[in-house]
Amino acid sequence: MPTKKNKPPEGEKLDEIRSILFGTFFDELDQRIDALEQRLNDEVQQLKEQQSGQFKQVMKEIKVLHDLIHTQSTEVNRQVDEQVSRLEEELRKTGNDLKLSKVDRNELSALLTDIATYLAAGKV
Repeated sequence: MPTKKNKPPEGEKLDEIRSILFGTFFDELDQRIDALEQRLNDEVQQLKEQQSGQFKQVMKEIKVLHDLIHTQSTEVNRQVDEQVSRLEEELRKTGNDLKLSKVDRNELSALLTDIATYLAAGKV
């Protein structure tokens, strides 16, 4: 008979009984849990890699779009500057043409007076 000193504690006896009754069940359960954890970790890692690749691709596309927008805006600015310069030049030419073709009011008045006098004298 075991003495009190050699007697295993109650908790150890209970663990031993559990191990005998449910040992294979718990071992299988632990293996399934370990497999699920590994699968979950693998899928998380795969998702991280996939997301990282997608992020890099999106960043590349953003850079391409940024460069395209910059190029197009530079071209539009150049075209606007050319049109402004062309319109300013046309405006200067039109202003000069108006100055050259504009009749002085005094000259027009004298011309109309001569015509009126000519018509009044009946020289038609």
